[in-house]
Amino acid sequence: MTMSEQQLFGSPQRFWPTGEVAPLRRRPPPSLADFRDFIVLTELRSPRWYGPVLLAGLAVFCALYSFAPYGGELLSTDARRFALWALGAGFAVAAVAVLLWDFRTRANSQIRAHERFLEYGIVAHAYKTGLNVDDESFLPAWVLIDAEVADEQAARLHAAFDAWLNAVLEDEKLRSQVRTMFHAKDGLVASETLFGPEAAGGFLAGPYKSGHWRGLLPKGNGVPLPRAEGGAWRTFTVFDPEPSDELQPTVGTGD
Repeated sequence: MTMSEQQLFGSPQRFWPTGEVAPLRRRPPPSLADFRDFIVLTELRSPRWYGPVLLAGLAVFCALYSFAPYGGELLSTDARRFALWALGAGFAVAAVAVLLWDFRTRANSQIRAHERFLEYGIVAHAYKTGLNVDDESFLPAWVLIDAEVADEQAARLHAAFDAWLNAVLEDEKLRSQVRTMFHAKDGLVASETLFGPEAAGGFLAGPYKSGHWRGLLPKGNGVPLPRAEGGAWRTFTVFDPEPSDELQPTVGTGD
């Protein structure tokens, strides 16, 4: 981020703490080293139900429509019914084929994703913010802090994001500028981009549904660039292996 961009987004570097910071309470992250745990606790790609459901619906429609009254002259009643049944059977077979193809390709993608995760992946603590990144409804951004960074670094990241986001929330023009930047960077902004090279380990990300954990995985197959250097990364859902009633942690809520 250039100096002019820094000024445009409220000079976030000035919020990086240089003195002591309060300790940050952190929970142990879920372990995703085992492939079975990776499958159970992550959601990289939701099942694509819409194709099979649509095809199955067409199959049912053909079966039911075959019994509707028919007064046409092109086909006999029996021939029309047979044609509709054949068409419905074709849709049913296609629905099963598409569903099996989705299961197979999703399983293969999960194997490749786990191998890549073991080499480069990140599990991060997720903190809900008060920053709305949607123009119509309220969709909050999230702060992600790498679960592997040292406690002191995590506390500094939390403090920096909290101070900067609170300043952003107080300024309507600044909120609009940050929202534009957020979308220009595909909803994932590395903390180094905001606060400087010493601020590694955090992200401004989202929006997505609530959860205490989030995973990050580089796109592609080669050696990835860090997100702060223009690398293409995506986030994915990581479920809590031990769900609790603990409130969603927050940062930068304007309170």
